[in-house]
Amino acid sequence: MSQPIVLIARVRSRKPALGVRNLRRRLLAGERRPRPKGGFVVVIPGLGPVVVTEDRFGLSLRIALFSAEDAPKAMSALELFLDPGGRDEFSVTWNE
Repeated sequence: MSQPIVLIARVRSRKPALGVRNLRRRLLAGERRPRPKGGFVVVIPGLGPVVVTEDRFGLSLRIALFSAEDAPKAMSALELFLDPGGRDEFSVTWNE
């Protein structure tokens, strides 16, 4: 069995502290589990469990995928979750 691919999204707000605080509140509003190494595991619709950590610049989300073909679907699901109204509040940088 092959190892899952981890897609990392670095999320920054286009509105300094307020945007990150609102996103953090929205991500952590549902069920979450703290991790021993820091951060939380949350469930995002369309993605499943996602590890969320925070640094001084914004949030990092680690998404496990079974194959590289799932990456575009995961990217669009996350972007839809982050910005459902199309207000373009967040900047997302993707790393693999």
